[in-house]
Amino acid sequence: MMKTSYHCTKCNYKFQRDKEVTKCPYCGATGSVEKSKTAQELLDALTEMDDTLQDTREEMGKYR
Repeated sequence: MMKTSYHCTKCNYKFQRDKEVTKCPYCGATGSVEKSKTAQELLDALTEMDDTLQDTREEMGKYR
């Protein structure tokens, strides 16, 4: 089984687990654990943001 990377939004502890977790194994905070994004997910988000910015610039150019 492939492990998933997680991080705690409270203490920033990074770890991997086979199963989904909701409690940080380091600080014990409940509900503060999020799945870490992969490099590809981050690149995809940046590309989407760049496309949106470009669309906005083009739309604003129509009103000049």
